[in-house]
Amino acid sequence: EKIKEIKKKGVKLKWGVDIPPEGERAITEIYKNPVIVYGYPSEMKPFYIAIDEKDSKISRGFDLIMHGLEIASGGRRIHDPKMYEARLKAKGLNPENFKEITKFYHLGMPPHAGWAIGVDRLTEVICGLNNVREAVLFPRDVKRLTP
Repeated sequence: EKIKEIKKKGVKLKWGVDIPPEGERAITEIYKNPVIVYGYPSEMKPFYIAIDEKDSKISRGFDLIMHGLEIASGGRRIHDPKMYEARLKAKGLNPENFKEITKFYHLGMPPHAGWAIGVDRLTEVICGLNNVREAVLFPRDVKRLTP
């Protein structure tokens, strides 16, 4: 239902493609408050985010949208070692490079979740800035990766 409301604002959304900036702004215009968006396609989220038990196309990840920006991301994590290693391979990663982490999964990793705030974006919102680059001492982009 939320997708329909965003599309009514003229935002083009496509399955498997992240919500564009104009979509994040539309969410803010519609709801006026911070919004948690979930039900993202599993291929869009990192390998460690769990997949919905009822629909393998859906992840158990989420984004927090506030003032037209994605402020935080998170989700339920995979805790099964076989699933963890399968997701690594599916994303083109070598499980051998993750053996220091996967050993804990084989010992019995409990169900868990995690999230992280984009402090730069939160600073942008709090300070009323127009661009996240104004909130960062040494901003990076596709043309500049080091200070």
